Amino acid sequence: MSMTYWGIVGYGVCLDDLDPHLNNEKVNKLIREMNPDIVFEGDVLSNDTFYGEAYDSFAEFLCDINEEEIFTWADDGQGTYYFMYTAPMPWEMKLTEPKSLKEMKQRMADVLQKVYDIPFNTLIENITYIDTYGGC
Repeated sequence: MSMTYWGIVGYGVCLDDLDPHLNNEKVNKLIREMNPDIVFEGDVLSNDTFYGEAYDSFAEFLCDINEEEIFTWADDGQGTYYFMYTAPMPWEMKLTEPKSLKEMKQRMADVLQKVYDIPFNTLIENITYIDTYGGC
């Protein structure tokens, strides 16, 4: 028997904490706009096409919203997902990297506000340092 562990380290949010604020109407509209070639029946998130054909997770969808590609996602292997910013290696840096923690949190909150009904300042407060692990 073998175990696999991976670190989940960076700044971000646990999406479970934001679930009560998810706005399905915003999500449905945005997903359909971003994926015009995919036909979704009914509520996008309850559709197998979302989690099979379009995205592996809701966290991956959040990364796709941000055109700058500076955010990432992680899961702990037990169904908990994180939307995150992890510092890039010097050879990975893009011109769009945030210049400060404050800027990064603001940019992350901008993405999250596209699908969650939660005040901007509350989103900023929910973006914290994450240092945990995943395993299976």
